[in-house]
Amino acid sequence: MKSRMTTVLVLAMVSLFCLSLKSEAALKAEKVEYKQGSTVLTGYLVYEDGYQTPRPGVLVVHEWWGLNDHAQKRAEELAREGYIALAVDMYGGGKTTAHPKEAGEWATAVRQNKQVGKERFLAGYQLSNQEVRHAQRERYVARQRAEANS
Repeated sequence: MKSRMTTVLVLAMVSLFCLSLKSEAALKAEKVEYKQGSTVLTGYLVYEDGYQTPRPGVLVVHEWWGLNDHAQKRAEELAREGYIALAVDMYGGGKTTAHPKEAGEWATAVRQNKQVGKERFLAGYQLSNQEVRHAQRERYVARQRAEANS
């Protein structure tokens, strides 16, 4: 019984230690501009700063309200889970609204021109791939420098 309690206590301490390590990693978040044709799109890129291994990328597509706080918070949640998250801009210029009529007009415009919607999504996808590769390259270089200095 005593060894079982010791095992449980050790596991609890290890779990708390792992959780404390995860919380130390700072989120890096920034607005990034990219283009689809002549339209400037403003995405929201988020990732954990302290990771040492390659991370997958994920795209977050906003609701009809535009790239608002809700979409940005979803990207932050995914970044905390270890992804490099990009909340894409499907309307252009990072537009947001709280008015259903305006949101409906913007969403309808994208829905009616499926090619534009596809191109905007793919522009975000390409940017996400670039950011994932860049982050992995930066980590690799930092690791190589650290190993060379030790």
